[in-house]
Amino acid sequence: MTEFIRDELTEDGQSVTRDDVIAEPKGHGDAAPDLGSTRPTSARRHPLSAVSQGRTQHDPCRRRDNFYSDRNRSWGVEVLPPRQLPRQERGSLARHQHPVPPDPGRQRGIMSDTDLRDIEALDARKSDGIAVVTGASRGIGAAIASRLGAEGYTVAVHYRQDSAAAADVVEKITAAGGTAFSFAADLAEPDTGTAFWASYDAAAGALRDAPVQVLVNNAAIIVNAAIEDTAAEDFIRQQHVNSTAPFLIIKAALPRLADGGRVVNVSSGATRVPIPGIIGYTMTKGALEALTLPLAQHLGPRGITVNAVRPGTTDTDMNADWLRGNSEAAANLVAQRALRRMGGPADVGDVVALLASHDARWITGQIIDATGGERL
Repeated sequence: MTEFIRDELTEDGQSVTRDDVIAEPKGHGDAAPDLGSTRPTSARRHPLSAVSQGRTQHDPCRRRDNFYSDRNRSWGVEVLPPRQLPRQERGSLARHQHPVPPDPGRQRGIMSDTDLRDIEALDARKSDGIAVVTGASRGIGAAIASRLGAEGYTVAVHYRQDSAAAADVVEKITAAGGTAFSFAADLAEPDTGTAFWASYDAAAGALRDAPVQVLVNNAAIIVNAAIEDTAAEDFIRQQHVNSTAPFLIIKAALPRLADGGRVVNVSSGATRVPIPGIIGYTMTKGALEALTLPLAQHLGPRGITVNAVRPGTTDTDMNADWLRGNSEAAANLVAQRALRRMGGPADVGDVVALLASHDARWITGQIIDATGGERL
């Protein structure tokens, strides 16, 4: 005979009808799908009871055509609303929906669906590991380093020559309860990648063999000149520091990067808002954005996300000569922004920290505009 099971569900105050059809043989001559061992009706009506025993329920004769089964079909389990579950199972709904996946560090190839992660494990997760920030002795880089230190990372503060400024950043991080160290490297050197990580190893000490969880390519130089006024040597140096060096640093870092790690490239809003007076700088930042997308595709199987952030004109030392103390310039800049205020280093540092966090695990290959809505 054929048994029909009808359950009345309620979703947002509306009635939904669920029909389950279980085919059973009438006799020895009737063919029926192999449903395994005989199960009581309650097991059919509450598939989570099967999940709680370490298996999923796969019933070829069950019609799964209601809202809940459609939503969860890709999960491999059918999840009924909490009201229908037996009382003893209601409190553990989240645990059944989100089994803990394998350790991503041990799994190569396609990563498991992160929607299946255990909610309690996510809540308990804290930022840890090493975060390397280039050009972190001042401005946006210092803000990024400070924020990542506050998030629990051990921050490697890179600088070129201002050791005192880098020491100040390290001191602020440690005074707030974090851990940090600084190291020097000139990104204009031909063999930037090798020299950069050799200097890092010398400063990291016992941490040199620890995997790098976050790499932020922030260091840059800017040549204020239109194309006809740009000297060739200035352009080449700017290109090497702003785009060639990040490429070589990432290349040399590939064995060091932790699976499930983060790479964040700091670009510029000038790639969207044209400024002829910094055309060479804009070109180098465009190259950094062009690096971001294929690198995200390349490192994706390791669970590593790669994104870029576009800051707008920010109140930093780099812009101090024309912005600070110039109320007219500041007013004109603010008027061009949707959020109607001047941006500071912390505004950009917070965006980078978000992309470096576990919450941004499903964001990769993106160029995030962090200009405050400049010239929308």
